[in-house]
Amino acid sequence: MGPPLVLGLSRDCAARRPCMPSCSGRQPATLSAPRDRTQPLRSVKTRISADASIGPFSPVAVEVPSSASPTATWSIEAMDDDLFLSTPASMSSSKPLRINLDLKLYRARLARMQAALAVDPEAKRQLLRQAEASLRTCLALDSSDARGYVVLGKLLVQQKRYDEARKLYADGTTATGNTSPYIWAAWGYLESLTGNVSRARKLFDAAIVVDATHAAAWHKWGMLEMRQGNYLRARDLWTSGISKCRRVKSRSNTYLYCSLAVMAAELGKLSEARAWFQEGTRMAEGRASCALWHAWAMTEARLGDPSAVRWAGHGCGLQQRTAAGHAAVV
Repeated sequence: MGPPLVLGLSRDCAARRPCMPSCSGRQPATLSAPRDRTQPLRSVKTRISADASIGPFSPVAVEVPSSASPTATWSIEAMDDDLFLSTPASMSSSKPLRINLDLKLYRARLARMQAALAVDPEAKRQLLRQAEASLRTCLALDSSDARGYVVLGKLLVQQKRYDEARKLYADGTTATGNTSPYIWAAWGYLESLTGNVSRARKLFDAAIVVDATHAAAWHKWGMLEMRQGNYLRARDLWTSGISKCRRVKSRSNTYLYCSLAVMAAELGKLSEARAWFQEGTRMAEGRASCALWHAWAMTEARLGDPSAVRWAGHGCGLQQRTAAGHAAVV
């Protein structure tokens, strides 16, 4: 086992609440000599008797110089601001904490979105460089995390650095053992964007083989076929995606219903379009999707039915009010 965790206490907190004597009347231990900062640290456990009072500021383990006597006693005030939260030595070479990667990825995504909306070219370039540096740091910390490859790939595609994005996705599939549908789907979208249709189909198929409930892969593949004029193929892909994703409640995607309905309306199949809209809005996710309600309203507006437009618009407004009320309660 590695050394125990060390509880931290700031200088101000220690000054406000000095160590109190225990129930047994013992006085707190004091430091015999100031710490030599040039000496390495080692972890030792503080002995606590059965009758001693253990409060929120009672030390469980402290760090002391390795040159100190094993029998020396140390107090919280003595260690002062040298106390810190440390991890066991056995974990020092393992992967970083998940929360650290999450924060870095969140900041990188935020910088990428801000760059897409930036007007000043210099500010845009600075945000893109900042996001790229942060994402490459995430990949260096944990090369098996697929999120870093996907977000960095989108950043490279945003800058039209397609060859670099292809190489990144290839490295990502290798690093993740070909088990991430997100990388396969993102790679397929890149190929469809650059006109490599046959290559994109293979990549979308790989994403679905890895995870048949990956709605984004079904949707992107269907959009590719629709743009190629293969409407029946696109319809089959989207209905298959709905059937597969329906088995896992958290994987249902309202955009599959929305794309099916909009394509049916554009092909003149109005009854089928309304049926897909109705089925999509009966689901909990579809009922809360403003995009689905808005697409239905726009479809009815093109057909010249104002009453249906108002009804569909009411559904979108109800969803927005429900979300605002939930946010106020939270």
